[in-house]
Amino acid sequence: MLKLRILSAIFGVPLLLFIVWTGGWLLVAGVVVLVGLGWKEFIGLMEKIGFVVRGRIGWLVLFFPIAAYLDCSGFIPGCFSYLPVGILLASAFGFIISYPGWKLADVAVTLWGIFYLGMLLSFWVLVRELNQGCYWIVLALILTWASDTGAYFTGRNWGKRKPWPRLSPGKTLEGALGGLFFCIATSLIFTSTSSFIRWGGQDLGLTGSIILGLVVSVMAQAGDLVESGLKRSAGVKDSGGLIPGHGGILDRFDSILFVMPTVYFFIQIYAKYKFFQ
Repeated sequence: MLKLRILSAIFGVPLLLFIVWTGGWLLVAGVVVLVGLGWKEFIGLMEKIGFVVRGRIGWLVLFFPIAAYLDCSGFIPGCFSYLPVGILLASAFGFIISYPGWKLADVAVTLWGIFYLGMLLSFWVLVRELNQGCYWIVLALILTWASDTGAYFTGRNWGKRKPWPRLSPGKTLEGALGGLFFCIATSLIFTSTSSFIRWGGQDLGLTGSIILGLVVSVMAQAGDLVESGLKRSAGVKDSGGLIPGHGGILDRFDSILFVMPTVYFFIQIYAKYKFFQ
C-alpha cells in the first residue's frame, strides 16, 4: 500500500503542480475533470445510503469551474455568483414538473453535492487568478499536508481521547492538536517576516502566519471529517479506487475542498484590512 501511495505521488504531484503553474484554461479543464470524477463518486455514495441523485440538474456541477474563470478573468463578471441561483431555480422547477417523482430529500442531497464539489473545488481557479495565485495554491497544499501529517503521527503515537467516536473513531483529540501545531509551525516557516525559506508571496507577519495556519488546519480537519461521515453513512472504506493507494478523488481532496476557499477568503480579508500585522 505504501509503495502504491508513493508511486501515485511521484506521478501525480508533478502533474498537479504543472497544471497549477500553467493556470488558465488548462487549470479549468483539470478542475472540471476532478469535479466530474468526484461527482461520480458522490453519486455512488449517495446511492449506497439510499438517496437518488438527480442527474438532470446534478451534472450542472461541471459548470462551476468554467463560471469561476469567466467571472474572475472578466469575460462574464458575476457569473460565478449567478450560477448557484440558476441551479437552485432549475432544481425547484424540476421538483415541480416531476412531482411526486422527485423526493425533496433527493433534491436536497443533489444540491448539497453540487455546492460541496462544484463550488468548493472551483476555488482552485479563483485562487489561481489572484495576484501570486500559484504561490498561494502551493502554500495551501503544503499547509494541508502539514496538518494531515501532524495529525496522523501525533494521533498514532499519543492519541487517546476520541471526540468523534461515531463519526471517525480513528481520530483523536491529540491528533487534532498535533495537526494544528504542525500547520501553524509550517505557516510560520513559509510566511512570517523572519522566515529564511519564504520564496514569495506577502509577508503576513507573526500574527497573520499563526491565523493562517490555525484556520487552514481547522478547515482541513473539518473537510476530512465530512468525508469520513459520508463514507461511514454509505458503509464503505474509500469513496473510490481511482488513485492507487489513496482511494478516490474525494479521499484525496477531502481536506483541500475546505482549505482552498478558506485561503481565498483569508487573502481577500488580508488584502482589504491588513489588520493581521
